[in-house]
Amino acid sequence: MAGHDQGVGAPRVVPSGVTEAEAREQGLGPRRPCIGREEFAQRRLKLTEWLPERGFDAWLAYGDDGEVAGPDHVRYLSNVAPHFEPVVLVGSKGGRSVLITGPETAE
Repeated sequence: MAGHDQGVGAPRVVPSGVTEAEAREQGLGPRRPCIGREEFAQRRLKLTEWLPERGFDAWLAYGDDGEVAGPDHVRYLSNVAPHFEPVVLVGSKGGRSVLITGPETAE
């Protein structure tokens, strides 16, 4: 992946375990702060563990690209930023979560 063009202005992804010097040698640019997949999974797990204490069986997070709901809830739990169409993220006591969205509308 050395020297791989990720588009104009696209952030460079530096794999964990790669030092700054190795990243520069591979043409990956500077390391940018990033939240790992483990953190997003941990956030969903904490929310799921909270359910029984409050008498709930499931949780739901809604996100869209509007100013009212916005992408924050879904992005915090999954790092998915909704564009054009709403996104729903649902989780349950079993610890499993599902992301639901639809195709962009023709209108």
